Amino acid sequence: MEQENVMEEIQTLLTEEAALGVVINVDIGYFGETVKLVVAKKYKQEVLKKVIFFEQVLSLYMCQLEDLEGFRLNDYDYGDELLLTGISYHPNGVDKITIESLDPELKGIEEISSSTNFSFHINNKDCFFIEANRLVFEGKVFKDLIAPEHELKWEDES
Repeated sequence: MEQENVMEEIQTLLTEEAALGVVINVDIGYFGETVKLVVAKKYKQEVLKKVIFFEQVLSLYMCQLEDLEGFRLNDYDYGDELLLTGISYHPNGVDKITIESLDPELKGIEEISSSTNFSFHINNKDCFFIEANRLVFEGKVFKDLIAPEHELKWEDES
């Protein structure tokens, strides 16, 4: 029951506080295993800045849909708005993303897969899929979303 309440709380925060806001910044912190999403959203007569941190990121996949007309994520002019058209949390995974090597000589990367538990979409064209164990939204921390944090730590056995 508690997991269901956490799921509902996360989804409500993302949907009500961030969705349909204007994306100000997406920052990928490779060394810190983070993705930071900054969104501005109008509330009454104020513009509020919402900061979402995806932490303990295990995988990140970005897809820019090619078939749709309009501007790309990195192809926009001054003043163009990048609307956060969707953001969601799926505790059991949004989908399983698999990458298969097309080069038979690459033995180390024959197949990589992950089940992403967060997704967000910009202008209904650019999709981000994130597998993260921890979410921080406006200071509120949700942890152990995939597994207990200590189970995800890599320890040097040397």
